Amino acid sequence: MRVGLFDRKGGSELLKLQPGTYQLPRMSPDGKRIAFGSDDGKEASIWIYELSGTSSMRRLTFEGQGHNRFPVWSADGQRVAFQSDREGDLGIFWQRADGAGTAERLTKADEGVSHIPESWTPGGPGSDDGERFLYNAGKSGATSLWVFSLRDRKAARFDAVESPARTPTGAAFSPDGRWVAYASQEGRASSAVYVQPFPPTGAKYQISKNADGGHHPMWSPDGAELLFNAGPGASLNAVRITTQPSFTVGEAMPVPRPFQGAVSSLERPYDISRDGQHFLGLIDAAQTQSGAPAAEQIQVVLNWTEELKQRVPTR
Repeated sequence: MRVGLFDRKGGSELLKLQPGTYQLPRMSPDGKRIAFGSDDGKEASIWIYELSGTSSMRRLTFEGQGHNRFPVWSADGQRVAFQSDREGDLGIFWQRADGAGTAERLTKADEGVSHIPESWTPGGPGSDDGERFLYNAGKSGATSLWVFSLRDRKAARFDAVESPARTPTGAAFSPDGRWVAYASQEGRASSAVYVQPFPPTGAKYQISKNADGGHHPMWSPDGAELLFNAGPGASLNAVRITTQPSFTVGEAMPVPRPFQGAVSSLERPYDISRDGQHFLGLIDAAQTQSGAPAAEQIQVVLNWTEELKQRVPTR
């Protein structure tokens, strides 16, 4: 896979990274760095890369530190949280993005449970300064959504949000920290995207409306737009969101998606730039430098069960 930046018209610019087994690229809060995973079936690691291209990608986790997956930036951009099995369970750790110091445990997962970090509350004036993050807890075929507080080192369920294991919530805080978008089946044949206030009040708004459902929700940096994937082979959909004086949802509009993997990946395999006009995503190394697709071909995915095991361990 190659990592690239893609605009809303389908144009692309590949980053100065050699092809690799890259996964889940995430943009830093300042828009200057990315964190991403790599997994060759033997080793799963977290990496940091400066978008300026002035330095090579740098390892954040190393061999002998277990399998490390699902990177998420802290609100201040100083640390990266990730799932690690380095101490036996599938809990969440975080580490300074500059590599200083050692990883610190945040959550400890019970036997048969997998914790995956999803999203931090924003930092800055008027917020809780990034003191909470959302994470999924998967076990026995079901995934529930939790909120972890750094201040008191405790976790609590977010409402009663729950979904089948192969339908991750992909939960995301809005840029102002007042709303949570997530995907859940909730008795449907396929998942749909919903938004609830944070903290929960009992109000809930369904965002995706079509029969194909929706997953992988992602807020625009200004909070005025919510993007999600609407089904197999579909483009991204973007809807305008208004929260004042009341919560309203606009019509879904398709956005070109030149990157791939939005359906096959259990977790959201793309991110959005700080200007809201570009997407960070993965593209097959066989595609041309211009971003035009190569001839149609059959894709063989190796070790695909490993990601599923990290979400819902089998005992």
